[in-house]
Amino acid sequence: MKSLFKLVKSLHPSEKRYINLKLKSSKTDSLLFSYFETIQYQKEYDFEAFASKHTKSSPKVLKNSLRNLYANILKYIRSYNAQTDDEGILSDMLKDVRNLQEKSMLIEAEKLNKKLLRQSKILEFFFYEKEALLNSWNLNHLRGALNQEFTNEIERALLEAKKRENEVFVIDSKYRQAVTLYYQYFFYERKEETKNKILSLVDSTLISKPDSLMSSKAKMSSFEMQAMGSIIKGDIQGHHDVRKSQLKLLVTAELFRKNYLSQLLVFSNLFTYLKSKKAIDILKSYLEYMKYYYLPLVDKKTDGVLTEKYYDIYFQNHIYLQNWFLDKEVIERLLKEFKTVSKKEFKRNNLLVSRVYLSFAQLLILSGDYKHALNHLIEYQSLSLDKKNSTYFVNSELHLLMVYYLMDKKDVFNKSVESIRRKDKIGTIIFNADQKILFNAFSSVDKDEEIKKVDYEGNKGWLKVYLNVLSNVPIEEAIEKEFDNNKFKTLPDEAEFLSWLKKS
Repeated sequence: MKSLFKLVKSLHPSEKRYINLKLKSSKTDSLLFSYFETIQYQKEYDFEAFASKHTKSSPKVLKNSLRNLYANILKYIRSYNAQTDDEGILSDMLKDVRNLQEKSMLIEAEKLNKKLLRQSKILEFFFYEKEALLNSWNLNHLRGALNQEFTNEIERALLEAKKRENEVFVIDSKYRQAVTLYYQYFFYERKEETKNKILSLVDSTLISKPDSLMSSKAKMSSFEMQAMGSIIKGDIQGHHDVRKSQLKLLVTAELFRKNYLSQLLVFSNLFTYLKSKKAIDILKSYLEYMKYYYLPLVDKKTDGVLTEKYYDIYFQNHIYLQNWFLDKEVIERLLKEFKTVSKKEFKRNNLLVSRVYLSFAQLLILSGDYKHALNHLIEYQSLSLDKKNSTYFVNSELHLLMVYYLMDKKDVFNKSVESIRRKDKIGTIIFNADQKILFNAFSSVDKDEEIKKVDYEGNKGWLKVYLNVLSNVPIEEAIEKEFDNNKFKTLPDEAEFLSWLKKS
């Protein structure tokens, strides 16, 4: 039942509605519908609590029924996704072509086969493309319409399909190796040998020249590898250029035009660069375009993951913008929008909700709304009790210290600093380098010591503000210094790229 519980809790609201309708419509599934409803309302897996609500069946019978429900839910998910599953659609078309051929409906079979060939070539499902080519030859053979020129044409097309298929196979093999090495390098041990292996894969002619590739799938894997190489080298500009080329492919290649999730993920990478360059106005324009283009797709509510990713990018970047503008009306509107959306669209994604709560808390501190910032930090921590060692949770502790300091709650501030200091000593809290710098400043304030000047060179604007405030710089002055609108950069190339996107 654990797997069933996880599956039910992972369902998007639109999937739940579809499964409810399917189970309700079948008399034989009426009990399964009742079981499905019960599991939906359970907050955690508990078979005994479930069994206590369905006492007419023995535990053994119940377990068999739940296995049946699990199988039915998977079947209904397949059915729900059938209209958008490209491979499933091609598979059905191939079956239809062969059924029509067996019924001697050769004209109808040829018409459908042409569609199968066109779609499989666009989507780069090479198996179905090759099958469609063979169908075309067989149908001509059955009609007695074969000639050497046609056969040669089919052979050339089959050979080209095989070349593109092999190209994808070779590049995807390199991609899997690169990803494995990349994770090893960043999450386990940063060996120079591992770094060099990644760069040797990325710098190979096949990967470094995507324009020479025939397949869009191969080009996409090539861009992903180039992006990894840029990150490994610390080449921010190079990484940004790769992502722009990747986005061009995503919006122009027929294969990817509806891959909205990948497009949004690449957008997010572009926004990271724009923020690092303080290109605030162009970032604002990009966000307006993102809303104009993607919100109508999100509103259709056909893809829960797309919805969550859209709103994650939307809120995090709008919160970032308000660090610069601190428009209280806009902040209030964003907060209301977030609370409405989070209840409807991604209330099941606790990590996403809690992370946005934390970002809002940091923004509210800079805007001077300490009371609401405190409420949001408490809400964040209540949602994240199982992640007390995470970077985000440690940040929340530091934000709380700042709120206590700014609200002049000396007793609470001193007790909190001492509590964190003890946790640091026994290793139950782990600071990264940035967090350690900030906590040392809080610790100095707690001890009434002069704060040593720290030349913080990181990219966290809020952290720079906090350090300045703790050094007795008025908060308004610290914010104005860090988030100075005169620092905005225009970046004409980015404006030109956005203009191209709008026309595409």
